[in-house]
Amino acid sequence: MNYFDTLFAKKLAGGGGSVNLEEVTKSYTANGDDVIEPSEGYDGISKVNISVNVATGNPQLNAPTISVSSNAQGQSLIAISNPATNGNFVTKYKIFLDGVFLRETTQTSGNAITDLGNHSVTVKACGTNFDDSPASNAVTVNNYAISVTTTDCVAVVGNPTQIS
Repeated sequence: MNYFDTLFAKKLAGGGGSVNLEEVTKSYTANGDDVIEPSEGYDGISKVNISVNVATGNPQLNAPTISVSSNAQGQSLIAISNPATNGNFVTKYKIFLDGVFLRETTQTSGNAITDLGNHSVTVKACGTNFDDSPASNAVTVNNYAISVTTTDCVAVVGNPTQIS
């Protein structure tokens, strides 16, 4: 006899027994199916409270911050600071030059930007099973080429000898 038969039999018996109903609370964090039945000792369910919190997609990392400095060769160096809220989940960074993807790096310092001219640089944090972070703050790099021209010179020491 299933629990509906038991419930109706007690109800129809009138005074022959009381119906013991249960209130059930369920919480779901993933998609799927579930069958809700009364626990042992209960004749039925009077109320079911359901809470559903199913995340879509992957969690997103928080944006890093960046700063710029120059090395002895005049190259612009980008330093990347990962926010503590990202924990150890960042596996690499994507560097963007004027909004266009330039390259990936795992380094947080010493990232040389050698493209000539004035450029806006941003960085995104990336991690396995995470969506990329929003872009970092933008920094401007100014790289210029310096061209040095030399003339070959020959130094003559002593008295030159003419060869005929």
